[in-house]
Amino acid sequence: MTSIVPVDPVLRERIDAELTRVGEDEGLRILLAVESGSRAWGFPSTDSDYDVRFLYLHPLDWYLSVRERPDTVSRPIIEGLDLSGWDIRKALRLLGGSNMALFEWVASPVVYGMDQLFVERLRALMIAFFQPRAALNHYMGMTRKYWSAMIDAGEVRLKHYCYTLRTSLACRWIVERRTPPPMDLAALRVLLGEDALQHRIDTLIEQKRVADESAVVPRDPVLHTAIGSMVDDAAARGASLDAGGSDPAHLDSFFRSLLSE
Repeated sequence: MTSIVPVDPVLRERIDAELTRVGEDEGLRILLAVESGSRAWGFPSTDSDYDVRFLYLHPLDWYLSVRERPDTVSRPIIEGLDLSGWDIRKALRLLGGSNMALFEWVASPVVYGMDQLFVERLRALMIAFFQPRAALNHYMGMTRKYWSAMIDAGEVRLKHYCYTLRTSLACRWIVERRTPPPMDLAALRVLLGEDALQHRIDTLIEQKRVADESAVVPRDPVLHTAIGSMVDDAAARGASLDAGGSDPAHLDSFFRSLLSE
């Protein structure tokens, strides 16, 4: 398994070992394993967990049962390692509703392992099932969750600034480009151009890198104005977005092709 973004070698070895153990213990094949949290978003803190997420496939006979079977696998969080995954059938069901967590996993810049052909085929399928309106609602909901607590605050948690910048930029990406937004903040920042706001974000990320998850900073009027503007603009333009989506039969065909391999 290879990583696109460097990961601490000791943690990397531990993650690889845990993923191998999960596959052996559960009798499944891991198709994709990635980082999903702040380490993939581009603004980890000193005490950020490693949020490892994966998609997996069981052998054919596992699915041919009258019993309901679990469609997730997880392990207790131990020493900062949070590891859980979805059965591919669950993932495809969620894809039918344009689930943005799945889109983020597949777009993660930190990859612990992948079946290259599977990922290429899944990405092609995901384009057809992307629903701009649902995606905007997802990121608007996340943005408002933090923005409502920040808007009048004198001090703001560093992580909330970073979270809200990422999700509000994702909203802007969707209304401007009508495509799935990148997962990481660095890729989203191309929407901002070169201005003083970029410098403020650089400073924010550097502060978070050396702080813990509870750290706070004074309210920044420039950041507040930028976030508020993006929230208002996305809300005003969201009504023009297409619902999107595709024929669920394509999901069935994709699933059956995986089982026949």
